[in-house]
Amino acid sequence: MVRLTFRLLAGTALLATVALSQFAPAQYGGGQVYNGQQGNPADILRQQRALSDQDIPPTLNSVFLDASVLANIHADAYVALFGVSEEGQTLSEAREKVHDKLATFKTDLKNAGVSSRDTFVDFVAQNRIYDFQVDGKVATEHVSGFELKENISIKCQSRSTVDSLIAVAAKDSIFDLIKVDYVRTGLDAIRSKLVDEASKVIQQKKRDYQRLLGAAFHKSSQLYIDRFNAFFPTEMYTSYQAAEGENVNPGGYDNRNYIIHDARKMRTFFYSPLSAKGFDKVVNPIVADPVVQCTLYIKLRFEVGDDNRSTVPTKMIH
Repeated sequence: MVRLTFRLLAGTALLATVALSQFAPAQYGGGQVYNGQQGNPADILRQQRALSDQDIPPTLNSVFLDASVLANIHADAYVALFGVSEEGQTLSEAREKVHDKLATFKTDLKNAGVSSRDTFVDFVAQNRIYDFQVDGKVATEHVSGFELKENISIKCQSRSTVDSLIAVAAKDSIFDLIKVDYVRTGLDAIRSKLVDEASKVIQQKKRDYQRLLGAAFHKSSQLYIDRFNAFFPTEMYTSYQAAEGENVNPGGYDNRNYIIHDARKMRTFFYSPLSAKGFDKVVNPIVADPVVQCTLYIKLRFEVGDDNRSTVPTKMIH
């Protein structure tokens, strides 16, 4: 194991304290994937590994050794979130429709083996619905009804349970699967595992440099960068649309003379996780289903030999 000596380095603000919670929710699938990726995770990792001017070793005999480790972790549980909305001419009518639909859904969930303790209904919003009254050339806007929205979250122990809930919801005319949260406990233990793997990587790099270059490393080291990240499936979904089309422009005439009805083109979503590229070690490298991906990047500074630089005295100018 690499012995880490934690010191506050002058002019350096890279030593970070990592706070981990025991509960780490994340999303995959559902309607939320239409929002797309919020930044490429691989680009985020590259930016975090970059050194600033303040990160340069303060002596000529200092070297950096780093380790980048990835772990693919399965979830402990899942939380499926369904959206229910109904309209009515009055607010009470819309509320009654929503409550009737949720009551039927809860009954079917109970018959499917889902405990009432694992469900929670969240009131979201109630909105006025506006329409226009047309009289000749005058269109007057007025309130024509109300819409009520509520969400119901359901805790599940497996993905197969989530699949069965989708079928039950569709039977009750509930089609809006908003998201499914990954629940992963014990992230502190996962980070400890990654620290162990990173230590092995750095020790091997030390042995390689000692064997190939004859470098003599001091036993102590200083931690410069310690960055733990967790990437969840919704962040890792991307999409494409495989279709080719033609422009309506016969004989060079302006296509504004035509009413064009475009064909519906299917958009495909797929899970695109971080690959092993750029990592020294991957824990559980082969996975077929969406997983939580935890990464750890550690950079240490080692002293090699003695620092023989001399200090130039200040001379008085006469």
